[in-house]
Amino acid sequence: MTEVDDEVAELLRRAAACDTSQFALSHRGERLAGLGDGGPPIATMSVTKLIVGMIIGRAVRLGLLDLDQPVSRWFPQWSDRPKSIITVRQVMGHASGLAADTWPQLNADWPDDLLAHTLNDLPVAAEPGTVLAYNNVAVSVLPAIITRVAGRPFLDFAATELFRPLGIETWTWQSDNAGNPLAMASAAFTAADLAKLGELLTHDDDQLLPADWVDTIRRSPIPGAGMGLLLLHRWPADRPGEGAPIAYGHDGSEGQHLWIYPASGLVVARLKDCGLAAGRFEPSTPDQVFLDLPQAAGPLDAALAPG
Repeated sequence: MTEVDDEVAELLRRAAACDTSQFALSHRGERLAGLGDGGPPIATMSVTKLIVGMIIGRAVRLGLLDLDQPVSRWFPQWSDRPKSIITVRQVMGHASGLAADTWPQLNADWPDDLLAHTLNDLPVAAEPGTVLAYNNVAVSVLPAIITRVAGRPFLDFAATELFRPLGIETWTWQSDNAGNPLAMASAAFTAADLAKLGELLTHDDDQLLPADWVDTIRRSPIPGAGMGLLLLHRWPADRPGEGAPIAYGHDGSEGQHLWIYPASGLVVARLKDCGLAAGRFEPSTPDQVFLDLPQAAGPLDAALAPG
């Protein structure tokens, strides 16, 4: 066996040991290995945000949207300062300045119309573009913006412009009670299809996404921040936050992961079925989350890297 084979086997062993439901490894468009093939789509939790970002990228590629346009262009509810100057880029980069409602707060009293809640009820906590604050609710405006600029429903646009060209046909996406697709944590995919989406972010490609999209989303509206636009960075365990990150992508509660390793082109997708796609919720235990997956895949990334 080669070093790559050994590292693939070790990563699969670790994935199986933490009760992974589906797992997919790919490298420069070629599948390396997987677990749980043939299973149904699984809720990706906050990895949904990364997928929303890719759908936005498709709209940018088609000339429908500029990230520096103010959200108030489409929603008069934000016509007064400082909300009037909040841009699409700032919402994507969690730098809108809006109060950061969190998932636990919303579980207690979930709004029927999350878009209306975001537009009408979220107070401003900081000047837009000055503070980084992860915001599960502010991102609710993003699918609605795509609906308006594309002239068709967000999910129709996503299916025809992004998913089908990649051969992705089986997926689900939850909406709130008013019919607004949720951007925070509601898309369900298989790990194999999640890896296909991740492959688009291994390099800049002007076929589906803008030629400079990877570079664009890796940059935060706030210099020095550890986030990009609906994207997170991960560093080796021995130098957290220092130097170049080893991976970018997103994770989600219950142990969902999609990570891209720029040095090698490795893509890692991991899903734990928590039941949300089937209308129930079975929270993961701490030993099922695979929290250190980005670092655990580091040896495989190193084995695959050129030179």
